[in-house]
Amino acid sequence: IFYSLFVLELVFLPYQVRKFFRGCLRIRKIKKELSRYKEDIENKTSLFKEKEKLRREIMEEESRIASLNDTSALSAYISEEAKKTAVEILKITLQDEQLIKETPTANYFYLPLVIEAEADFHNLALFFNRLHKGMYLLETKEVIIQSRWPNHKIKMVVCGIVKE
Repeated sequence: IFYSLFVLELVFLPYQVRKFFRGCLRIRKIKKELSRYKEDIENKTSLFKEKEKLRREIMEEESRIASLNDTSALSAYISEEAKKTAVEILKITLQDEQLIKETPTANYFYLPLVIEAEADFHNLALFFNRLHKGMYLLETKEVIIQSRWPNHKIKMVVCGIVKE
């Protein structure tokens, strides 16, 4: 009986060893997949956070775009920033808007404003800095400076981005 059990054991032992190693390989594969899924979940969470951050940034930038019907507020804002930086605005002239982009939800335009002013260089630089970082999307297109003392005569074209 002992010999017959020993022979049976020799016959079935390789089968059981193979089955054991297959099970170990399957467990290792499942562990790898599990760790990959955990990484994917972490990446998904970070992607959702990044998406939310970008959505907030887009909303913030969109809030800086003035309405085409609200050009007087844009002029008033420029005048207010000029007062804060000791730039004396002599005249603001609105020119015809230029279409930049058509989208299904809105049309976007450049609205050129020709500004004649007087200021020294330091205050003019402060004025430009405040305009570009301010509540509206503004871009300086052209600046002509006639040197005079104590304040220089300045003619500039500032384009506001507006939507309709």
